[in-house]
Amino acid sequence: MFCVLLVEEGKRQRGGATFRKPKKRQVDCGNFGYEIITTRAKRNRLNYDKIYTAIKGRPTIKQVDINITDNGLISLFDATRYKQHIEIKTILAILTKAAEYKRSISIAFVDLDCRFCGCLEPLMNISSEVYIITNEIEQYNEYANEYFSLFGVAPIVTNGIDIQSKCSVIFSPAGNGVLPLDKVVFAPRNECYHIDGECLSMINGCPEKIDKIEFAGALFELCNVERFGNIKGDYMKRNGVKEDIKSIVERICLDIS
Repeated sequence: MFCVLLVEEGKRQRGGATFRKPKKRQVDCGNFGYEIITTRAKRNRLNYDKIYTAIKGRPTIKQVDINITDNGLISLFDATRYKQHIEIKTILAILTKAAEYKRSISIAFVDLDCRFCGCLEPLMNISSEVYIITNEIEQYNEYANEYFSLFGVAPIVTNGIDIQSKCSVIFSPAGNGVLPLDKVVFAPRNECYHIDGECLSMINGCPEKIDKIEFAGALFELCNVERFGNIKGDYMKRNGVKEDIKSIVERICLDIS
């Protein structure tokens, strides 16, 4: 069970706002559950000792508009891996949809450290023209040769980032190695297409002021709720602006017409 930490401003009383014992409410959802812990802030300060006593060392998701410094008492849930997971699923769904228009999509896949080699097969299923940009040439060549022996096509493996200028789409799951080009670029960076909690549909039970990606990630990773492993973004963001999936697909197809 994980914790959801919400903060309310302490009411002014004689002598000023006071720290009170946090309120706790358990939420049971079938075979899983979590606990909502509501505490009060006093002049924008939190009583970490009382919060820690209530949390009891469990992974915690905090309200988005509060800042908890690394005090060693509260273990905040890290949704980085989960966010990458659903972002990749969203991007692959967009590329698959674009490929349905029977146009040739050339994809530059930037994976400098060979951390996302699991994307190779779905990318090759989408397009036969995939360029892998990596510093791990030898390791990726092994994957490429294995894929060629099975299917008769293989990606081109290179450490030259300039190949991006020749491709329809650039995809960098880690967000590094991307050239500043006027193309459809998927990367977890503000100027590229990416997702955040606002890009997801309503996640049942997600409390107000809690990031939906963190909440769904905790249910998936900590409570083994498998359906949250299959969700995708309804939108993506670029430069702070939401853009729906259909518009992104249309832009890909326009650029490769």
